[in-house]
Amino acid sequence: SSHTHRNAKIANHVDFLDRSTLKILLQMLRMHSGNVGMQRTGTSILSFVVEHDGYHQIIVESGGIFCMLMLLNMHPNDTVIQCNGIATLCWLLHRGGDAAKRQFIQTNGGMQTLLNTTHMYMSKPSILGNCLCLLSAFPNEVPSKSTIQMVLRCMKQHPESIKVQRNCLNLIRQLTTAVSVTDNIETNDNNNNDNSNGDGHRQHLQQQGQHLAWFAQSDGITCIHNAMTQHQDDDSIQAQACGLLAILCCVCDALREPISASGCLEAVVSCQLRSNRRKNSSRVQHAAIWFQTCMLLDCVDRNDVRAFGGGAAVIHNLMEAS
Repeated sequence: SSHTHRNAKIANHVDFLDRSTLKILLQMLRMHSGNVGMQRTGTSILSFVVEHDGYHQIIVESGGIFCMLMLLNMHPNDTVIQCNGIATLCWLLHRGGDAAKRQFIQTNGGMQTLLNTTHMYMSKPSILGNCLCLLSAFPNEVPSKSTIQMVLRCMKQHPESIKVQRNCLNLIRQLTTAVSVTDNIETNDNNNNDNSNGDGHRQHLQQQGQHLAWFAQSDGITCIHNAMTQHQDDDSIQAQACGLLAILCCVCDALREPISASGCLEAVVSCQLRSNRRKNSSRVQHAAIWFQTCMLLDCVDRNDVRAFGGGAAVIHNLMEAS
């Protein structure tokens, strides 16, 4: 695969970077944080090697997350440093596991630095896409409604960017099922025997459901439809969109009508038929059927037209294509 080929290519160029060399590189970046040229070169190296298996763990253990956040704060107007730094953080947090997330959360001002970079580089999809990817790792650490407002602006401002559209859809999905990252990382030693935690979690989910309904009523459904129709060949976007539509239907029955009227039902059927002709399309099919199940729930009993114009057509088309 292309990913395996890229990893092999990286391995040929980074064999000289052992643990001690990476530690020296990070130390030099911290010691000479005001040297823009050195920071650009150093962050470029890190953003390149972090994709290679094994290196991300060394960088995390050597304080790489703290170093990247420090550089982002010190050079907010340097596009090269911001691009390399955010890209490095994105790989570190999504491949470094709980240790990486803990280091990010425990870094003073880390989340605010990420939010500042996101808002400052809204016009640059290469940086913005990675910022959105990072935010999806901490859905409960950001204000839900303002984050959803930002996601809507991003989707409208960069309809052509696969990275932005994909990560926007993923972030909205993460926000609907958010549980604090610290709850996942910490042990249960401090848990009480009462139901206060459960009550708080239910209240949190109810609030997230309200925010999701607000998203749908604020052109969110149109943004989903546009992403599906503009990026028809991207299975990740199609799967994320179908899953998000399913959640919308589950959260609020009243959203089924606007979803149906938006053309999303037809877009989902189209993506099923396209992906059915490609290998490894199970993710798209699973998400699409999940959406259709939620969308058509109880429609047959009510003789709802969607049960026949939607559900029957879906089954017929899939049977024909199989």
